Amino acid sequence: MDEYLRKNTLLFRKDLVYIGEGNGTNKMKITAIEEYGLRCMLMLAKHTGATALTLPEISAGEGLSIPYAGKLLMILKQAGLVKSVRGRKGGYALSKPADQIYLKEIFDCLGESVFGQGYCQRHGGELDSCIHKGTCEVRHIWQGIDKFISSVLNRITLAELAKGNTNFIEMLTARTDEPAIAMTSEIKTSGK
Repeated sequence: MDEYLRKNTLLFRKDLVYIGEGNGTNKMKITAIEEYGLRCMLMLAKHTGATALTLPEISAGEGLSIPYAGKLLMILKQAGLVKSVRGRKGGYALSKPADQIYLKEIFDCLGESVFGQGYCQRHGGELDSCIHKGTCEVRHIWQGIDKFISSVLNRITLAELAKGNTNFIEMLTARTDEPAIAMTSEIKTSGK
């Protein structure tokens, strides 16, 4: 298998999208709702027409069923990111300019953070809550990862993503002096 394809594989399994190397290392899991919801938002951000996009247009453009696309747009509308336009030229549009919508807003409404509310209850094994809830060393790593991911997503706008700006490491390090992001830049540029 081509090396590029192996490293940039998207594996779809049930409701999760795995992004990373095809051999199972360096994976990040995001839900299908997060993936497809972001894609719908990108489609709306790239749309330059005078009219809103209809549900069938969005559905066809993203290869989604109309009910599933409708569900995603309803979630995005309830979060205030998308508005529905009635009438003959009706459909869906962004509720504010794409340069005012940060990826964190999108992901927050479509899913939950790495270490969200109820995390310890969901990982309790056969118990109602995690046995280590009071003295958990693992919780600190999940909180740190959650803070880091939130920090990154809170710096990238939908407009930047829609423009095809893919050099996010350089863009982020130019905006912050946070050690975690600076460290990521060093790892990326040194080839490790």
